[in-house]
Amino acid sequence: DGFSGLTLGAQNTFMALLWQQYAVSTLRGQRQRMETWMQWHKQNIPDGEFFPFQVHTIIEYMTYRIDNKCGHTVPSTILYTVKLACRLFEMECPDVDGNMLIQGAVAGHMRAREAWTKTAG
Repeated sequence: DGFSGLTLGAQNTFMALLWQQYAVSTLRGQRQRMETWMQWHKQNIPDGEFFPFQVHTIIEYMTYRIDNKCGHTVPSTILYTVKLACRLFEMECPDVDGNMLIQGAVAGHMRAREAWTKTAG
């Protein structure tokens, strides 16, 4: 139990923040992101199963989005979507945190934003 030793105020704050990720608007956004990803998957990997998530398909989708000039937070949002779906549906989650290709894409895309911001100003 992660609450042992915490004050009641800290427990309440933690629970309020924890459940924000499951708010209706957050779940609606997750559903929309998953639908978009599933459509891409169906068009680009028609013989492959969408679930359970595979590292190589996460990388392919992330690369597709980056190559199509996605926003700078999209790669990290894809990771968040994977992790939340795994938690919600109690699926085994691939090691996305330990994968250097995925982490490099997320960090590199963010650095590209910073470089663009510095040169645009």
